Amino acid sequence: MRLSKNLKKSFHWLHLVIGLVSGSIIFIIALSGSCYAFEKEIRSVIHRDLYQSTEHGGRTISADSVVKIIALQYPKEKIRAILFHSAEKNIQVDLKSKTSVFIAPQTGKVLGEIDMEKEVLAVILKIHRELCLGETGKKITGTSAILFTN
Repeated sequence: MRLSKNLKKSFHWLHLVIGLVSGSIIFIIALSGSCYAFEKEIRSVIHRDLYQSTEHGGRTISADSVVKIIALQYPKEKIRAILFHSAEKNIQVDLKSKTSVFIAPQTGKVLGEIDMEKEVLAVILKIHRELCLGETGKKITGTSAILFTN
């Protein structure tokens, strides 16, 4: 069976439109994923004042001291993780509320916090996963990935 010229043109046009739309979405997913792959590096540049310690040398406070500091400053919060990076970095405490608190390693002073759900990299991750459209965005990205591979 031969296809008519009009039907062939319609299929070519449909193929072009589907390819452009799904390709554009895949491009956005790939670009945002590439940015997110360097999450730690980007955060340490954006929030240099929180990540980089100005204190050098001396004794670093213990994990028990960090727990006490957090209990005093954030009494309703629960600790998810305590990260002792290198000697030139501040202590990072990740709380269950998706907040990261930074503490000076020698003095135990709370230097500041980052709300990980409102930060620029959280938006990039939402773009990557769901185009900032919630469940609808997940369906769009999933469908685009399937269409793009065909």
